[in-house]
Amino acid sequence: ASFEPRSFNMGIRKEVFAKTGGYKITRMGEDIEFSIRIRENGYSTGLIEEAFVYHKRRTSLSQFYRQLHFFGRARINVGRFFPERIKWVHRLPALFTIGCFILLAMAFINSTIFYLGLTLFWVFFLAIFIDAWIKTGEITVAILSMATSFTQLFAYGVGFITEGLHYTTSGRNK
Repeated sequence: ASFEPRSFNMGIRKEVFAKTGGYKITRMGEDIEFSIRIRENGYSTGLIEEAFVYHKRRTSLSQFYRQLHFFGRARINVGRFFPERIKWVHRLPALFTIGCFILLAMAFINSTIFYLGLTLFWVFFLAIFIDAWIKTGEITVAILSMATSFTQLFAYGVGFITEGLHYTTSGRNK
């Protein structure tokens, strides 16, 4: 797969912008959609590894949640123009999110299924913890990796699901 520049780190020639017609989407996923059209118009994209880009990082889990929720929504927006660009990897956080809600419901419906699901849930996050601890040697990073992984999957999943429902029920898909 070719490198797809994002808006915060994209440099572009005027000729490319003119030929492609610039951005079609004004906000959500505009950079992904634009990068796809750049390549479809015969231009190449690349990563300049020596270049440094400075941009604001999220400094709290709530800010990270909002960012990832937005990314989930943006993927649906890109899918309006390029449905084939919504792959299983983009759907997995939605499945994780649905699984979280099913697990919560099972706490009230069937305790056996709830405890089985909870065990699988913790095995998954224990694997994340162990991997982070081995790679960094820092227990604090390992603990935070579980929190950020949950936030990333759940937020992206909620954004993907809500935007997908909005898109399919609003008539924008016609």
